[in-house]
Amino acid sequence: MKRYKGLGRVFSFTLIQQLRQKGWRTTTLLLALACLLIPILSLSAAAQHQKNAAPEQNPVMEEGYAQEALDRADLTPEQRALLTAPVEVTVTGGQTGEGEAMGLLSMLLPFASLMLLYFLVLLYGQSTAASVILEKTSKLMDLFLVSVEPTAMVLGTALAGLLQLAVWAAGLAGGFAIGGAVVRQTGVTLPLLEVLRGAGRLTGLFSVPAMLEAAGLLLAGFLLYCSLSAIGGSMAGKAEDLSSTNVLFSLVLVASFFCCMFAGGMDGMTSSARWLDYVPFTAILVTPSRVLLGQTSLMGGLVSLVLVVVCAGALTALAGRVYRLMSLYKGNPPTPRRVLRMLREK
Repeated sequence: MKRYKGLGRVFSFTLIQQLRQKGWRTTTLLLALACLLIPILSLSAAAQHQKNAAPEQNPVMEEGYAQEALDRADLTPEQRALLTAPVEVTVTGGQTGEGEAMGLLSMLLPFASLMLLYFLVLLYGQSTAASVILEKTSKLMDLFLVSVEPTAMVLGTALAGLLQLAVWAAGLAGGFAIGGAVVRQTGVTLPLLEVLRGAGRLTGLFSVPAMLEAAGLLLAGFLLYCSLSAIGGSMAGKAEDLSSTNVLFSLVLVASFFCCMFAGGMDGMTSSARWLDYVPFTAILVTPSRVLLGQTSLMGGLVSLVLVVVCAGALTALAGRVYRLMSLYKGNPPTPRRVLRMLREK
């Protein structure tokens, strides 16, 4: 346990350094403001456009015009009675409002989640590798070697990315909430808001346990990919080597993305293969949305979460070992096979 002494201090130091970066704060605040304002302005503009496009109707005047047209028409009494008789309409088949909302969510949410998470993981993975390179080339390296496991750097960098994502999600949710309130004041009905409102009434969706599991999968999944990228950063001696040492991260992420899109056939806009939930590298991309929609049971989501956590912990520990091993290494970046052989010999 002595080697883990001061782990919290190094973790907090790394996190604070990430949060203090001007670029991090500027990007976070600007995108959060955009996530807040875009739904408000878009929904307000759509509601105003729909209100202006819809002509005002007077039921009394319309009924008078219809009666006048009937009086002028040359109709027999039987035809006049047929036109003025009340009509009962029975609709069969099709989907109810809840069924339409469920169908749209089942198609759009997994695809949107897959695309968003893919680019976020790619962005934060590269950021983690760059942070590891920065720490290796600074004077702080010696401190890490004699005080704690360098896994704290990975944890701090991953948490900074998750905080950024949480701020953007909160801004987007606030934008839709405020925009929906503005639209309700105009008395206009927008299909998108009706779908979201219908989804909130669907039983079994977006429950508290499902949201907790989805959040846990996101946390563990980000740590998983950040740790994988940190291994590539630890193998590089300088920033120019990162493109070759971090190829494993890129290959795994791209392969996972295509598996989620096409493996086992397509159902909607993403693959419906069940095994994707139990492979840690693909689980982060598809399982959170499946758990929220009830397509994966809570027990299945829990099993997926455990697998992702175990794999993330193993890769985080491996990233720390590779960092220590390669801290004083000089020369061309070693191949992954050579790194494994060096780890066994250590």
